[in-house]
Amino acid sequence: MPSLSLSVQSTNYYRNASFLQNKKNGFRSIAFTLLASTLTITTALPVFAATFPVATVQNLSIARNYHQNRNIPQGINVDRLSRISPQRKKHILEGDATGGGHGPGRGIPGKSEFPARWSDRQVIKYISDIIKDPHSRWIKQPGKPPFRWRIEGTREGVDIRVIVEPQGQGVITAFPTNRPRNR
Repeated sequence: MPSLSLSVQSTNYYRNASFLQNKKNGFRSIAFTLLASTLTITTALPVFAATFPVATVQNLSIARNYHQNRNIPQGINVDRLSRISPQRKKHILEGDATGGGHGPGRGIPGKSEFPARWSDRQVIKYISDIIKDPHSRWIKQPGKPPFRWRIEGTREGVDIRVIVEPQGQGVITAFPTNRPRNR
C-alpha cells in the first residue's frame, strides 16, 4: 500500500544523509520553500516522479509583494514603491525646478500631458497601477546605485513611462509617451 507523509523541514534537511537514503530507496519528494522552512510531500509511489522549480523568498514583505511577476525585479516591494510622495506628485502634475508638469490641462510648453478627461487623482492612480501591474515592462537604467528602473505600461490607450528608484527616492517621474508635446 502506498504511503504519504507530510512534514515541514528546515532547508538543512535536504543535506541530511537520511533524506538522501530515502531518495535512493525510491521515495519521491516535492519541496516547496516557504520562507525559512520547506514543505515536503514524500510518497513511495515509483510512478510519481516530478521535478518542480523551487523559489526561495528571504523576506516576508517581498513574498507578499512579488506576485509571481517575472517582469518585476526580485526584491522590490511594489506596494511601498507605488505610494507616491506629495513632492513627486507635484513634480509629475505641476512641474518643479527639475522638470515634470504633465498634469491634464497644464499647458506647459514642451511637455506631453495626460488626457484632459483624467483627473489628477486618476493620473496618480494609473501610475501606481502600472508599478504593480504584472504586465508592465521593467527596464534597468544604466548608472550608479541607487539604480533606477523605467517601467512602461498603458492605460486607456495612453502609453505611460514611470521612472523609479526602488532603493532611493521611490517614484522619480512619470509621463505619457504617445501624446503630443505642448507648443
